[in-house]
Amino acid sequence: IPKNKKSQERKTVSQKGSSVKESSVILAERSPKARENERNKSR
Repeated sequence: IPKNKKSQERKTVSQKGSSVKESSVILAERSPKARENERNKSR
C-alpha cells in the first residue's frame, strides 16, 4: 500500500506547515469529498 504511505507522508508535511495548501490540493484531486471539506474549512 505505497499510495497510503505517500498520503500519510504528505499529511505530515502539511502538519509541519511546509505547504498545507499544496497537500490540500493533492488530497482534493484524489477525492472529491476531501475537496468539499477543504472548501468548508476555507469558509
